[in-house]
Amino acid sequence: MRFIRFSVFFASLFALLGCQVLNAGIYRSPPHPLPSEAQLAAAKEPWGGAGKAGRTGFEAPKSLENPRIVTLAASEGFPRFGQRSAPLAVGSLVIVGGSEGYVTALDFGSREIVWRFRSPEGISSTPVVAFGKIIVADEGGNVNALDFNGKSVWNVTLPYPVFADLLVDGDNLYVLCADQKLYSFRAGDGTPLWQYGDRMPRESAIWKGASFAVYKDSVYLGTSEGYLVKIAGESGTQLWKVRVADRGLFPDVTAGPSIEDNVIYAGTKDGSVAALDADTGAVLWRKEGGGAAGFALTKEALYFGNFKGEITALKRSGGEELWKTSPSGREETPSFVLSAGNDIIAGYFDSGIFVLDGESGVTKEAFSTGSGVGAAPYVGERGMVLHSNAGNLYIFDAAKGLSVNRPFGDRAGF
Repeated sequence: MRFIRFSVFFASLFALLGCQVLNAGIYRSPPHPLPSEAQLAAAKEPWGGAGKAGRTGFEAPKSLENPRIVTLAASEGFPRFGQRSAPLAVGSLVIVGGSEGYVTALDFGSREIVWRFRSPEGISSTPVVAFGKIIVADEGGNVNALDFNGKSVWNVTLPYPVFADLLVDGDNLYVLCADQKLYSFRAGDGTPLWQYGDRMPRESAIWKGASFAVYKDSVYLGTSEGYLVKIAGESGTQLWKVRVADRGLFPDVTAGPSIEDNVIYAGTKDGSVAALDADTGAVLWRKEGGGAAGFALTKEALYFGNFKGEITALKRSGGEELWKTSPSGREETPSFVLSAGNDIIAGYFDSGIFVLDGESGVTKEAFSTGSGVGAAPYVGERGMVLHSNAGNLYIFDAAKGLSVNRPFGDRAGF
């Protein structure tokens, strides 16, 4: 009995100390050099900035062969399957949130974990960098601003989960909750500014890909009722509200909004893709296509995925179809579409990623994670970082020029 008492005592003490360490942040190496102002500015606008154009300013890696692999959750037990938080690189740090609730920062070159921060609930949204802080939200509605040593500087708690990616525009931080309420905070210190929305969503699920975008001091929000709403960024006042598509069984806005050159692109679950004027909300063109994940914009084209697993390219002016392809060869939902130079990178929940030629749609590269991909990769000067559903990070070197790909034909690991 005495042995049992001591065992329970030490186990409880260890758990208590462990919890305190996790809440304060875990570090495994000395403090990392702080990123420069230029690096902070670059990290603030991934994938085309707050307008969510789905575009990176860098080329896709020359090869997807033999990436370096980092298993983030191995020491914490089997991870909760399904990772929706995209990695973000700031200077030499790679920062990523996980479904187990950890925010992990690791060194891009050495792959060593620099620190880890434990949020109370799982993390599906992608962190954002603003005012020298990393701001992250979890599925419990907890929003934390971390310094670059992984310590919380300020935090707020919202009443519903956060699945959508966070956005910063100027001094304002925007957070969309699962109840479809949009919150605005002062990004520097977390001071609440305003909130918009008073209706619960028609469906219980809030789509990760459908969220909101910021353009010219206004916020554009896609709703589960199929509306696109324009909101004044400073006051939260609704400016207009229009329906993206005719009423259908599933009118949810599940792709976009993505905005560029004063045109908004949005797609609905029941199949419509539309271009609208950003000032008035007037529909410029509409096409049936089934926008499930997107969009990725280039100067001339719009790319998106549908629920059949197809990737489609349309002309931005008029919506004329340029090509359509099914790179995985089966019906599965794409998780993202990203433009990288002349290529399009498409990811799938059940398989992996494909690099397509932007002009023809021909598959150039393919990589299977064995568990699928639920979040867009980070693509930068040094390479690409991919977060798989099983919780692994795959780091691809931008300079490698190997010509042999990992094949999808044998479905190994699926």
